[in-house]
Amino acid sequence: MIVIVIMGVIYTLAITNLNTVAKKQEDAIPTIKNLKQFLLRFEFKNKIEFVCLAQQSNCFVILDNKTEKSIDEEFEKSEILAYRYNLLEGLREVAFEPYFDSNNIEKDVTFSYTLYKDKTGDQVIFVLDNKAYDYTSYLEDVVVYDSPELFVQTKEQLLQKVL
Repeated sequence: MIVIVIMGVIYTLAITNLNTVAKKQEDAIPTIKNLKQFLLRFEFKNKIEFVCLAQQSNCFVILDNKTEKSIDEEFEKSEILAYRYNLLEGLREVAFEPYFDSNNIEKDVTFSYTLYKDKTGDQVIFVLDNKAYDYTSYLEDVVVYDSPELFVQTKEQLLQKVL
């Protein structure tokens, strides 16, 4: 009987550790869904930026205005569009800020996202493969909607509940 209990405890601990390792490996490669968690793994004082050039094939992390880490894996294969939402205009596309390299040469940015020291980030909605990724909440993780239209409907319904 004691052997069965010990085996059960060991099995439970092993499964828990395997799940933790799998989650850490999953967060080690940035995706549009886990980008906030990926960036929060780094230590920074004021802000951290994730910037991609050349259709997301050349991405890197900038810690406190210093390029620190190049990302070897391709970030996302499809084009990512950024939007801001307000009640009157709905979704309005925004351009990514330009990036200047060490020689002060402007580079075309195909994607960027910034987190600040208080763990708040750019208040944007990213659209990738017709899915909307809501980065506007301070308290929740990224919320994924099946379409940008569904995102707008959800925000309007939330507003109706408040009014």
